[in-house]
Amino acid sequence: MPSLNPQRRVSDDSRGAITGHRCRGCREDLVLVRRHVSPARLGPSITTEFYQCRACDSGYALNVATGTWKAWAADEA
Repeated sequence: MPSLNPQRRVSDDSRGAITGHRCRGCREDLVLVRRHVSPARLGPSITTEFYQCRACDSGYALNVATGTWKAWAADEA
């Protein structure tokens, strides 16, 4: 049975960095809010990056492996 004990998260200092990605609505630069990597105990790790537009407050989630974007409620961060 896998261990369900809390584990330390690996974090980086890229939060708040302006990226080359643009908002679909207003074409302003997106800001990286956080990056999430699923735990290895759940199978192959999946990296998801969450972005927010400061101009129109919309949010997007990027699945790094597949390169697919989806809408994300950025105020839930």
